Amino acid sequence: MTVEKQRVPTHLTLNKLPSLPQVLVRILDAVSQESADFQQLSTIIRQDSAMSARLIAVANSSYYRRQNSCDTVDRALMCLGLETVRTLVITAAVKQYFSYFDKDHQQFMTRFWRRSLVAAHCAQTFARLTGYQGLSQAYLCGLLMDVGQLCLLAENDHAYMELWSPGDQDDVRLLESEQETFAVRHTELGAALLDSWQMDNFMADALRYHHATGAEIRQAHHLVKIINLSCRVSGQTELDDRTLSVANDLFGFNEDLLRELHMRIAADVRRIAGGLGVASGDDDPAPAHQANRELGEKLGQLNQLQALRSSLPRGDANEAPDQDGADTIGRALYLSFGFERYVIFYLREDQGTLEACLSGAGATVASGSADFQVAADVGDSLVQRSFIEQRVIDSSTETGTSGLLDEQLLRYCRQPALICLPFSGKARRGVVVAGADLDTVAQQQQNAGLWRALLQQITLLLESRPASLAATGPASDDASARISEAVHEASNPLSVINNYLEILRLKLGDSKDADREFAILREEIDRVGNILIRLNRPEEQPVSEAVDVNAVVDDLGRIFRESMCAARNITVALELDPSLEPMLLNKAELKQVLTNLIKNAVEAMPAGGTLTLRSRGRVMVNGRVHVTVAIEDTGPGLPEQLMSGLFTPGVTSKGQTHAGLGLSVVKKLMDAMSAQIVCSSGDDGTQFRLLFPVTQTERPRES
Repeated sequence: MTVEKQRVPTHLTLNKLPSLPQVLVRILDAVSQESADFQQLSTIIRQDSAMSARLIAVANSSYYRRQNSCDTVDRALMCLGLETVRTLVITAAVKQYFSYFDKDHQQFMTRFWRRSLVAAHCAQTFARLTGYQGLSQAYLCGLLMDVGQLCLLAENDHAYMELWSPGDQDDVRLLESEQETFAVRHTELGAALLDSWQMDNFMADALRYHHATGAEIRQAHHLVKIINLSCRVSGQTELDDRTLSVANDLFGFNEDLLRELHMRIAADVRRIAGGLGVASGDDDPAPAHQANRELGEKLGQLNQLQALRSSLPRGDANEAPDQDGADTIGRALYLSFGFERYVIFYLREDQGTLEACLSGAGATVASGSADFQVAADVGDSLVQRSFIEQRVIDSSTETGTSGLLDEQLLRYCRQPALICLPFSGKARRGVVVAGADLDTVAQQQQNAGLWRALLQQITLLLESRPASLAATGPASDDASARISEAVHEASNPLSVINNYLEILRLKLGDSKDADREFAILREEIDRVGNILIRLNRPEEQPVSEAVDVNAVVDDLGRIFRESMCAARNITVALELDPSLEPMLLNKAELKQVLTNLIKNAVEAMPAGGTLTLRSRGRVMVNGRVHVTVAIEDTGPGLPEQLMSGLFTPGVTSKGQTHAGLGLSVVKKLMDAMSAQIVCSSGDDGTQFRLLFPVTQTERPRES
């Protein structure tokens, strides 16, 4: 059946599509972060039909559309960017908050949401089982299966609700009622919507025929069959004989398999619903009312956060600094909390003290010039207790004794109460102390979440200021500043590379091999980022975890095989011991060691050769069990003078352009892992053998 062009849902209709308030609150939480996590945002948006439809519609509009259509939520997010998504989500939340939903609406939306999510999970599961490649497209079709119902509801609110009955789940009767009342069915509207987005892979047909009979779609496209069966399964609590028969006719699914899949998917959706606070029963309106209140509070918080963001500097290189940022910080604190007088105590880690300077109220402290200097680990004052306990403290309600420091700060701030707000960023820690009236204190107690969010934004500004407290002298100040600047500058291209890798992955489509390659690259980029962070925070100790050594060696072998080795005609041989169990190691350090040694081995064979990567378990050294990893090349061997100072910094055979730090870093990392490294070299090549003492780790139990 063709649909007249004028019946395609308009942009205004899409803007009015309702969502569950519980889901909107979670989406707002995700987009309100300064550095929103792409995967987290995608996961939560993919749980809501209305928001998914709205984003994909905008991404496929003439303003944003690129060469190919955006047929998944992930692609839409990458196309639109965070700021556009944030605007769309906030706009939708405002419309939702001021729309009145009675009990019937709430029941309809809860049931609609559950069925859409079950259908989406069914579609993805059926696609995987039947070998359909477009798993993401199948999921989206299942999620948007009944989006036409939301379009009819948005344009004909009360009239559409009269067609719907909580106790009636007859899809055929509903379709007939829609045709009689509105001269269009929700299946046609949904298909018209996807057609207007110029979707590929018969996605529109999947929505057009999802209520068709099994006989009608027997020869239809694979995706049409998947969504039709998903529709049948999602509409039932207990699968009837007709659904079981259709499943067998379409895909050969037997009864036991389909019931098991249905039970598992229903349990997954119940867990998701529980995490979102969606009521398990359709008759309970309390969770929806609570979520709507949270939605209003969240919108108020975002309004204040947006006002704060607009007051912060844009990072323009031509913008003149203002008193080392003190005026900007003061403006931000005033807009956020109403603080007119404040003092910022910064942690000076080398001294173990909290220090503040009253010059400019928030000025950083040069060595020996602090107006206040107190021990960071002693709770003699409100300021110190706030820092130690990492909680907001106000002098009007705190039961502990105030010290002389608090009294002096109270007089300085000229208010009846003090509020101490601890902050902890990546590079700076401390306490903002400000004078406040009793109304402000009460506001903080009622809106603790908002205050934390606002303080998080100000912490970003505090971190951008010169970190003189962490240094011990001018030379140290300069070095620390140069390291911080280098880390910051290097982080930007790494982020760009990460984002474009994701775009490239999306363009290549669903492929297990490609996904693994991209996962390896993303992990390596993250490892570079962690190395940079360690430059800026050398005091942080690496964390050990249960590491699959074979998997690490295999991943690195794959990277080098398809890059440096391919260019030099080098064969990569893997000889991995399958009996190896996970070991307690720092994965990043292990990868750094192996990367350095493999790279050296490859560079030793410019005319080709063989690189062998070998692992062995249960190697006894001095009566203790070790795991060994060997890196062997067939190069000319190492010169005698290099062997004599093998792990000394600056010793290298690669010429003046190399710093000779690679093996020195390897030795330090091996020492940190309490491991040994042995090298043997001759005319037939070089071997580095790594020996890791075995630490027992609990193996995960198989379910």
